Amino acid sequence: METIPNDGVVWDGWPDGLFECLYSFVEFRLANELAVHWACTPKGGDKRGDDKAEEWQRGKQTGRRCNGVLRCGNQFCTIVVRPQTRTAKIAQQLERRCKCGDKLRHEDCTVILWLNTFKYERFDQIIFANPKAGLLALLVGSGPGTSVAEISPVLMNADCIKAEKCRVTGGRGTTREFVDNFSNFEAKHPGFVVYSQFGMTTVVILQTRFMLSQLVKEHIIEDAVNGIVSDAAHGFWRDKPNLLIISSTYCLALRCWVPGIMTYSNGASEKHYELHFRALFETMAEEAQRQDTEVTDDLFRNVSTCRILIYHLLLSLSIGCGF
Repeated sequence: METIPNDGVVWDGWPDGLFECLYSFVEFRLANELAVHWACTPKGGDKRGDDKAEEWQRGKQTGRRCNGVLRCGNQFCTIVVRPQTRTAKIAQQLERRCKCGDKLRHEDCTVILWLNTFKYERFDQIIFANPKAGLLALLVGSGPGTSVAEISPVLMNADCIKAEKCRVTGGRGTTREFVDNFSNFEAKHPGFVVYSQFGMTTVVILQTRFMLSQLVKEHIIEDAVNGIVSDAAHGFWRDKPNLLIISSTYCLALRCWVPGIMTYSNGASEKHYELHFRALFETMAEEAQRQDTEVTDDLFRNVSTCRILIYHLLLSLSIGCGF
């Protein structure tokens, strides 16, 4: 076993072979808790260890199990996929086919790069010095002068550059970037955004086919889990005034409550709730028609914490919608 002195040794994120090395707790923190590039799963250690121990033998222990990579079975295909951290998820990945159409196979101990903390400082300096530089400019070095790909090979990926740039800027971007990102999201997930509106009253209403199918039922459950429960979660988003409004229903197959429709809302006014419940009622009416189910008042029965507001709102909506 190779023994490496801790003097001047910098953790490079590439542990390989048998070795041992001593680091102080400060160095451990600065090394992002000895983060590694390998695709791996953390393993639990000895629970009896003391994180304040003066000798490492008495301290906490942890381990990382290498997950290897997923490689295409076609010898002429060069596609490599990073595996998930759980065995069940890896099995699901193997059920999918490669983009070329061939099957994927699991190989042990091949590397997929991760960006570790020692690269952050150089990347951050480039972003701070060139806040308006786009992804392509950062990649090729036009404007900044230095390509971020020189920092680490993982930064040759445009999506990774984008994610790291958002980390540095706190997620801030231009209006144009937001519009493009939102358009791309809708294109990748058609039908998921039921309704969106931006302005003084901003909402983005989301619903999948499964969520909608749970809202319209042909039977009454004996337990007290009928109808729809609507509530708004405060503090879910980074901006505290913004809300996540959810109308949930009970799913018999899963034996738990599931969301029927979700809304990002920049406030809690009557107009915000009106848009949420209008989308809820209209999609339910369309689903009932698709299932050839009779539309009755019981179908739209709701329980909410905002009783007075919701009462007047639902009354106006029922009149406007003709329910």
